[in-house]
Amino acid sequence: MPKGIPCLTEIQKQEIIKRVTDKGERAVDLAKEFKVNPKIIYSLLKTKANQHQAIKKAQVSKSVACAKVAVSRNSLYYKPKLPAKDLILKQQIEAV
Repeated sequence: MPKGIPCLTEIQKQEIIKRVTDKGERAVDLAKEFKVNPKIIYSLLKTKANQHQAIKKAQVSKSVACAKVAVSRNSLYYKPKLPAKDLILKQQIEAV
């Protein structure tokens, strides 16, 4: 960095991101507090948002995951209607 331009440490960057996203503080106020240009804070937030979108895109859809393990996608949503009654019936059948 050129002399006279403040640089943010990683800890400061994390604190700024947390305060903007969690507490809703304004970037302009944080820029004054950390003595940096507000554009630096906005670019930091933009970088973080782009990283988050890249992670979301990398996630696999349910259809693809089910196809990989050879399971029907409908089986993901199956809920037994009478689990207690079915368990008793299963035990009776096994007893016989």
